[in-house]
Amino acid sequence: MEYEYALSKQKPTIAFLHENPGVISASKTEPTEDGKQKLEAFRQLAKTKVVKHWSSPADLGSKVSRGVVRLIKDHPAPFWVRMNQAAEAVAPEILRLREKIDELQALLDKGAEQPPKGAEQLAQGSDEYKLNFDVNFVDRKEEVLWESGYWVPASWDTIFRAIAPHMIDKASEKEIERALHSSTLSGTNFRNSQKTTRT
Repeated sequence: MEYEYALSKQKPTIAFLHENPGVISASKTEPTEDGKQKLEAFRQLAKTKVVKHWSSPADLGSKVSRGVVRLIKDHPAPFWVRMNQAAEAVAPEILRLREKIDELQALLDKGAEQPPKGAEQLAQGSDEYKLNFDVNFVDRKEEVLWESGYWVPASWDTIFRAIAPHMIDKASEKEIERALHSSTLSGTNFRNSQKTTRT
């Protein structure tokens, strides 16, 4: 069954057959007529492929050794190896990859603790930015009585806290303006070049 399976998978095979099976003692061969017929049928099947004949145990050992080596050279292919042998073979590569992973993880950890290169030239969270506003004072008829431009100092951290919740989903420019207005103008001193007022 194994031999037929190998043939069905087009695996290279080699059979080692006794050159004179008639001299084999009855105790070392098939005892039944049915068994003898099946053995002969298998010998005939094996003869359709590569065959080596042998006459003695020493002769068999020699031909198996040379035949298998030749078969491997003529038909190189992947093969099964024992688990312990496979582990030993790949251990250096596993060690190298682990060291590489540790090296990359260290770089990631360092990057998480420090700002990216060049970030020192950018505005920082505590840096102050001036938000400019146009303020109109109107009467009950919505007629403008007085208008002026004001600026409000706010840190970038303050600005980000004000608009970040609105940026989870797409926000319009008006929505961002309202968020900044409600966060930075309420209770804040407005200053221009002429006067100070409070809203």
